[in-house]
Amino acid sequence: GGRGKTTLARLVYHDPEVKDKFDIMLWIYVSANFDEVKLTQGILEQIPGCEFKSAKNLTVLQRGINKYLTKRFLLVLDDMWEESEGRWDKLLAPLRSAQAKGNVLLVTTRKLSVARITSNTEAHIDLDGMKKDDFWLFFKRCIFGDENYQGQRKLQNIAKKIATRLNGNPFAA
Repeated sequence: GGRGKTTLARLVYHDPEVKDKFDIMLWIYVSANFDEVKLTQGILEQIPGCEFKSAKNLTVLQRGINKYLTKRFLLVLDDMWEESEGRWDKLLAPLRSAQAKGNVLLVTTRKLSVARITSNTEAHIDLDGMKKDDFWLFFKRCIFGDENYQGQRKLQNIAKKIATRLNGNPFAA
C-alpha cells in the first residue's frame, strides 16, 4: 500500500483528454469486499438514467448493464484483492459483451495475480517506490519540515536508517 496506485488512477480518471474519449466514467472502490451483486449495483448507480439499481439478483443487474451501458466507458475498480477467476468472469461478463467498442477497465491492486486475471493483455504497470535520492528529500520534508534540512547529524543518521527501511514508500513517509 501507499505506492500511488489510486493516485495514478485518479490522475488518469480526471484527465481531460481521457474524459473526452469516454461517454461514461465509472469508479468503484472495492477493497476486500468483492461482492458481484454489490459491485454490479455500484456500476449501475453511476450510469445516467439506469432503473435497475435496486435489484438484488445478479442476472437482473447484469441485464441492466447490457441495457444501459451502451456508450463507451472507462471503469476503474480500485484496490482489488479478489483472485478467483470465476468470480471475476461473473462480474465482467456483461462488461465484456457491451455494445460500444473501446471500453477500458482500469484496476488497481497490490497483487500481480489479480492484474493478470483481469487483463487479456499483459498491460500492467508495476509501481515501485520513489527513487532513493528523491525519497530522501521527501522524507526530510515530512519529518523536519524542510527538504534542505542540515541540522543535527545524529538525527539525520537515524532518519536515513528509517528512510532506507521504508523502501521509497511515500505513504509510509
